[in-house]
Amino acid sequence: MSDNASQPRLIPPGWYPDPANSSGKRWWDGHAWTADVQAAEAPSVSTFGTAAPLARVESAYVPMQNARAYAAATQQTGIAYTRSVWWICAFPLWGLVSQVIIVSLFSVLGNPPILPLAAGLGALNLVFWAILVRLAFVDRAELLSGGNNSAASGWWMLLSPLAYLIARALEVRRWEVGGWAPVVWWSIATFLSPGLGALGYFAVYGLIGV
Repeated sequence: MSDNASQPRLIPPGWYPDPANSSGKRWWDGHAWTADVQAAEAPSVSTFGTAAPLARVESAYVPMQNARAYAAATQQTGIAYTRSVWWICAFPLWGLVSQVIIVSLFSVLGNPPILPLAAGLGALNLVFWAILVRLAFVDRAELLSGGNNSAASGWWMLLSPLAYLIARALEVRRWEVGGWAPVVWWSIATFLSPGLGALGYFAVYGLIGV
């Protein structure tokens, strides 16, 4: 058997059925698909007024791996980031500021009672979760209106903001490049929040001269 038999068959350049649109044709340059397309042709009519059958063109063979690669490239038409998701990934910081303010208000009374302070922080956390869930659904709506054909459910936020951001990134990567930056910034903000919280409490009690 010759060496040529073991090599894949090369498809000559020409117009072939468009893998992204079965009713039209796209130009194959011998190696990859191009941006040149043709609209579907109307069937020819015979002298008896009926549509003439179209001949089967055996050369119109398109390697499936190339068709899949082209279809995947055309899907990248959505968006990766919204204003709402940046508010979500910055929550460890703005949530911390709100908690420091609550503790500061109680500290004005001297030694704040533990029960009222815990109740106040608990109520604040409920408000935080309501805001985060709302931001998640707004973010989902913005992704869908921006061209993404699917987006993570906002109910992922009930598990944790990080769970929502990961589920969101997995959906976003189907329609656009990127999507993992909010996960990174959330992690950075979470890492910095304990130190910033300590500085805030020190500032409240006047231990660093602020």
